[in-house]
Amino acid sequence: MRVASVISSMSLGALLVYSMRFTLLERASRSFMDRLGGDVREKIIEASEPPELRGKTPIRVGSLEDLARVAEEAFKPIIHHGGVFHVLDGNVRYEFHMAAEGDVEEK
Repeated sequence: MRVASVISSMSLGALLVYSMRFTLLERASRSFMDRLGGDVREKIIEASEPPELRGKTPIRVGSLEDLARVAEEAFKPIIHHGGVFHVLDGNVRYEFHMAAEGDVEEK
């Protein structure tokens, strides 16, 4: 019984390590935009050029979910260009930088 429990514990440990490695590698292979949830992703529009930012007071938010909440309350779209997401509301520009969450900016 002792041998069987040691063998089964080692087997389960090896399977756990393998599944964690597979999950982390699969997540790392997808881009940030592919990993976004459906509700936030529906609010993002891709900009062909950066939005006009002169004369607007920048406010950095901590997460993309916070920016989605701002966009929802202001009834404005989220504009994505490069590694930065913007919501333009009057003279205020709310922005989220992907590097703020530790993600690598995509080109």
